[in-house]
Amino acid sequence: MASQVPMLALAISLCLLATCFAQSPASSPSNAPSTMVTPPTAFAAPPTTPSPPPATVPPPTAIPSPSTPPPVTTPPLATPPPALVPIASSPPPAPLAPAVAPAPLTTVSPAPAPNAASPISSTSPTTPPSPSPSASATPADGGSRAYVHGVSMRLTAFLGGLALLLNKYQTRKNTQARVEEQVSCGRFTTSRCCFSGAGDTRSIPFIFSITRLPRHTQTAPALSMAAATSPSSFLFLRLHPLSSFPSSLRRCRRTISTSRCRAMAPIVASIDNTRKEEIVVVGAGIAGLATALSFHRLGVGSVVLEQGESLRAGGTSLTLFKNGWRVLDSIGVADELRAQFLQIQGLVMRADDGRELRSFVFEEEVPGQEVRAVERRVLLETLASRLPPNTISFSSRLKSIIKEGNHGSLLELEDGGRIRAKIVIGCDGVRSPVAKWMGFSEPKYVGHCAFRGLGIYPGGHPYKAKVNYIYGRGLRAGFVPVSPTKVYWFICFNSTSPGPRISDPAVLKQEALNLVRSWPMELLDVMQNTPDDSVIKTPLVDRWLWPGLTPSASSKGVVVVGDAWHPMTPNLGQGACCALEDSVVLAKKLASAIGGGQDSVDAAMQDYSQERWARIFPLTARSSLVGSLLQWDNPLVCAFRNNIMVPKLVSLGPFLEHTNFECEMLEPVASG
Repeated sequence: MASQVPMLALAISLCLLATCFAQSPASSPSNAPSTMVTPPTAFAAPPTTPSPPPATVPPPTAIPSPSTPPPVTTPPLATPPPALVPIASSPPPAPLAPAVAPAPLTTVSPAPAPNAASPISSTSPTTPPSPSPSASATPADGGSRAYVHGVSMRLTAFLGGLALLLNKYQTRKNTQARVEEQVSCGRFTTSRCCFSGAGDTRSIPFIFSITRLPRHTQTAPALSMAAATSPSSFLFLRLHPLSSFPSSLRRCRRTISTSRCRAMAPIVASIDNTRKEEIVVVGAGIAGLATALSFHRLGVGSVVLEQGESLRAGGTSLTLFKNGWRVLDSIGVADELRAQFLQIQGLVMRADDGRELRSFVFEEEVPGQEVRAVERRVLLETLASRLPPNTISFSSRLKSIIKEGNHGSLLELEDGGRIRAKIVIGCDGVRSPVAKWMGFSEPKYVGHCAFRGLGIYPGGHPYKAKVNYIYGRGLRAGFVPVSPTKVYWFICFNSTSPGPRISDPAVLKQEALNLVRSWPMELLDVMQNTPDDSVIKTPLVDRWLWPGLTPSASSKGVVVVGDAWHPMTPNLGQGACCALEDSVVLAKKLASAIGGGQDSVDAAMQDYSQERWARIFPLTARSSLVGSLLQWDNPLVCAFRNNIMVPKLVSLGPFLEHTNFECEMLEPVASG
């Protein structure tokens, strides 16, 4: 209906114009007699007396409104009007004096009624002012001027009414919400919506409450809005003109300032997107997956958070001794791995010129010893395959840990997710955020770097299943068959600093070859058969767990395992083996303590920390000491090592005594 108002106003105006000009004389000579119905007037001009041309009527002033049409000027009459004959049946009206020069017309201003029920109210035309009684005019020219003046007043009233209708329509059209201010208020946004009326502008503040949810919840933001006028008055995005608002809202101008909003508690859709988990393992490396699998075998569920999009395929190979295989047996994956990798039969030590210094057979020196080189990627995939579906949560990078007293820990993720866990196990590697949160220092660089790679022989390699060590001055290397088609190799060299990070594997491979260009051909052959993208370089670091100086491995429901707690150099081949030991020991202690409350859990963690420290600290120190001895670059010391220590003093049995570790089999619990 509102859209029909201009057309209705236009139709009315055309009718009024037709009525006015239908009453005016036709275009004819001034002496042509005419009889017509005219508007009421007090004079009839004599037919024989000509009247002077009337004065030009000034145009009416524009209506003060944004939507007022352009002013209309009444053109002057070219000829005097013909004689008019009053209708006998019409009663004579009050006399009107002809105006010689009509006064400026009065501006018609819309004045909306405060209690009007409709936004478009009718306004009666303004009544022309009464003429002064003292004004006089002769009958000769008074009639025509009075007629012109009457027509002008009718046009003025009509145009004023039309302008008022258009103004009201535009006012109704402009009654809409527009955001005047937006002020950031933390997680909320405060806006004030303005409603413009005729000659009046009022502002009503609103509170928009927007709660952003994490990506993984797949829930749209919750939106709520309330008018901050009074606790009982609300507005829900249905806009009306001010005249139709309830009185409680129309009074808002007296109670609400347009320059500020009164604080009111916003209406917020409360959605708790925090997940609750009993055990959360941070990191899907060897330690993390072995820990989760140990819990699974004991009938305890857990969740593994991995920051990558998939399992880490980096790294080449690692050597597992007897203690590592005992753990893999206890969690049920050893046989699957044994079928893929060769068992190493012995050890050969040589000088950089190719001369053999000493050789050992494991079965003769240390009966029952089991040594195999295992691809890291295959080990991770095997461990993950034994876990229940959806145990590993990929793309879940830990942002922070917040302790919540006896209620556990709140884990905040980079993607906005939140997990409340009773037990948090940090298995996130050498640069562990969990260990840093617990107060551990950064691992210390030991002065050595290592190149590693994996040689590929599609038709099979010619090397025996033995570990080959080669010693030089400040430099040592080695290679060991992994499978019938793959051979793992490494080079360890002295460096005062880790040096710049090089991402091009071809450059890394060339640097490694330059270090051992004159060394035995077997080593060079393995390196030449290595794809460029499988060569890596890493600085060697460790952390000595000095008693009383380093934090405990556990603290109020949070514990660290593997490299996150005790990074060590690879000189004894015990980094991965000790991480596997940690996982099974911790799982067994916690599985029996979870049902006893937080105090029982804390006691089990402390027991784990003390038991494992007694084994870890000596191994870390011993591995560092062996590396320092093997990396000597003094010619006299190197001569002593190659001619006396290795050939005559080294005994393999005592050297591998640390690999003696026993653990019970973790029998799988049948799922109910």
